[in-house]
Amino acid sequence: MSKLFQILGFLVLFSTSTLAQEKYFHDLRGMEDSTGTTHLFYRVFEQKTVNCSYYDYESDSYIPSTTTITDNNVYHFNLS
Repeated sequence: MSKLFQILGFLVLFSTSTLAQEKYFHDLRGMEDSTGTTHLFYRVFEQKTVNCSYYDYESDSYIPSTTTITDNNVYHFNLS
């Protein structure tokens, strides 16, 4: 029962911390190994727009640019 509370607490903590950062998690999977340890694997999707600039040699100046970065990383959460 305590593992269930740990999982629920993790989900609530993670979902509230990601609301302000425009991230969300999905694809939650779990497994239990031979020692009885529960492992959770989940993905975190994040899409950011980054303002940057690059140097144009023809005009001899910096040109502003906007780039979108998309991350969809896999993380491991060990309950022990």
